[in-house]
Amino acid sequence: MRYPKMDRMIQQLYERTVEGNIPWKETEQEDVYQVAFPNASIRVRKKQGQQDDPWSSIERTWLGLYNAEGKLMDEVLIDDLPLYKLYDYARRTAMGAEDTINEILGSLDNGIPEKQGFGGKVTPD
Repeated sequence: MRYPKMDRMIQQLYERTVEGNIPWKETEQEDVYQVAFPNASIRVRKKQGQQDDPWSSIERTWLGLYNAEGKLMDEVLIDDLPLYKLYDYARRTAMGAEDTINEILGSLDNGIPEKQGFGGKVTPD
């Protein structure tokens, strides 16, 4: 069951993430991203439905709410747009994609000084 406060939290997390105010980090699990608060943390990831679920082939977005001891307190597994967008932005933030895109845009705006290859290494023409 979805609760209005959970929906509100997801929406605010999304908005603050887009603004660049939520420090999402990678976790020890692949494609799972986390943000820590003083007494809780939130993790997001993509997840397939259950085997007995007729919609099991649909990839959904999962959000888990953990207490300070790391115990799962609540979770949501849905396929709606706000949580999907939150996952996407959390991933991009944790992986550093936003910073890299901003850096590239800055270079494009100012002109690229030298031809550079993979990893920023200068390559001969």
